[in-house]
Amino acid sequence: MSPETRLSPRTLRNAEARSALAREDFGGGNAWRTALRTSPAPDLPALVADRPVVNARGEEQGHFSLAELVALADAWSAWYRDRGVGPRDRVVVHIEDTFEDQVHLTALAQLGAIPVLLNGLMVPEYVLALVERCRPVGIYTDETRLARLEAGLKALDDGPRWIHTRRTAGLLDGEPLPESALFRHGADDPVVLCHTSGTTGVPKLVVWTHRQSVAGARFRLETHPEPADSVMLSAIAASHSGAIAFTFYAVLAGLPFVSLSDRSPEGLARAVRTHRPTIVQAFHPVHSALANSRPEPEDFSSVREWMNTGDSAHDTHIRTLIGLGHHLEDGKPVPGSAFRDGLGASELGWAALGRTVTAESPARPRHLGRPIPLADVTVLREDGTPPTTARSGCSPCAAPPSPPATGTTATPTTAAASATSGSPATSSTAPPTATSSTSTGWSTASAPTPATATRC
Repeated sequence: MSPETRLSPRTLRNAEARSALAREDFGGGNAWRTALRTSPAPDLPALVADRPVVNARGEEQGHFSLAELVALADAWSAWYRDRGVGPRDRVVVHIEDTFEDQVHLTALAQLGAIPVLLNGLMVPEYVLALVERCRPVGIYTDETRLARLEAGLKALDDGPRWIHTRRTAGLLDGEPLPESALFRHGADDPVVLCHTSGTTGVPKLVVWTHRQSVAGARFRLETHPEPADSVMLSAIAASHSGAIAFTFYAVLAGLPFVSLSDRSPEGLARAVRTHRPTIVQAFHPVHSALANSRPEPEDFSSVREWMNTGDSAHDTHIRTLIGLGHHLEDGKPVPGSAFRDGLGASELGWAALGRTVTAESPARPRHLGRPIPLADVTVLREDGTPPTTARSGCSPCAAPPSPPATGTTATPTTAAASATSGSPATSSTAPPTATSSTSTGWSTASAPTPATATRC
C-alpha cells in the first residue's frame, strides 16, 4: 500500500474522547454523521474494503476516509430520495456481501427509510419469501441475483415499484442531499432489518432500532479501549447483524477497519499479511477452516486477539489459533494471542455470553462463557420456570433500559412494517423525539422484557 492509502492510527479516539462520545445522544440512524462531526482525523484513511466499492463517480474505490464514507452514503441517500424513497419505506438490498451493504444501510436509514439487508448467498426462494413479507418499495441488487429472482418477482401480487443494480443506477451526480432530508429518529424507530440464519426454515426478519443498534458499540466505547496501533479485520458477511454492530463500533471509535469478503483461509491469510490487523473477527466456520488449514505463523504475527460471535467456538480450533500471534507483557510482544468467544444471535444485537481463552486457560469444552455486563441472561424451561441442574432449557436475555434487539417481524402488513415515531429534521445530530411508536406488527420475541429466547 502507498502511504496515501495506508490505514492511519490517528483516526482512533483516545479514552477521553471515547467516553465523551458514548455519552452523546445518537443512534444507528445518524451514527456515521455523529462520528464524522466528532472525529479527530476525518480525512485520513480509516477503512479498507477488499472488494472495492463503486463510488459516486462510477470508479472502484477500496480505501476510504470517514469523510469519504459519509459523502458516498449522502450521494446514495440523494439517489434514493430522487426515486421517491422516504420515511417508513422498506428497500431490500441483496448483493454480494461487501462493504457496500453498510453504505446502503446508512444511506437509507438517514432518510428514515428501512433497509432490509439480505445475505448475498441466500437461496432465491427465501429472498422472495422475505420480499413478500416486508413489501419493499424497491430492490437494489446485482445482475447475477436479479437473473435468479426476476421470474419470481414478476409473480408477486404486490411487488416492488422499482429494481436497480449498480449498472442501472448510473453516476450518483444528482442534486446534493439537503439537510432537510435527514430524518430525526425516535429511540425505538427501526433503522434496519437484518435476518436470522434460516437453519430452522425461512429466515426471520429482525428489527434493529435507532437506540438499540448502537447499544453494543456504546458499551464497547466505554469498556474496551484499544491500544494506539490497533486495526480490526472483519471476516463477517457485511449484511449480517454482527457486521452491522461492529461497523457501527469501528466508525464511532475511529478504529482502522478492514472489511473482508474473501473469507477462505487463503483470503484471510493474504489480508492479514497485507494489513497487519491486531484484531481478527469472524464466525466459527471461518475460524475453524483457518485452524484446519495449517496457517503459517509469520502470516499472523500481528494478531493479538481473535473475536468470535454467533455460535460458540470449539476448544481444539481455539487452541490452534491462540498459538499464533502475540500479546503484550510490560509493553513487549510475547508469543501467543487471546481468543474472545461470544455467544449471540441476530436477535441479540451483541453477544450475551463471553469468555476469553489464552494458553493459560484450562480446557472447558462445555463452557459457553459468562453474561456480559450489557445483558441479563438465565436458563428457563419453556413454561418460564427454572430447570433442575444439568437439564437443558431456553436462555432468555434482557438488557434494560432497551432490549438488545426489538424482535422479529410477525406480519407482512405495510402498516406494521412501517411503524416509526420520528420526524424529518433540519439537523442529523438533533436528539431523538420523545414520542413513542405504536405498532401492531413488530413483535418482540418474548414479552415483556426478554428480547429473545435461544434453546441451549
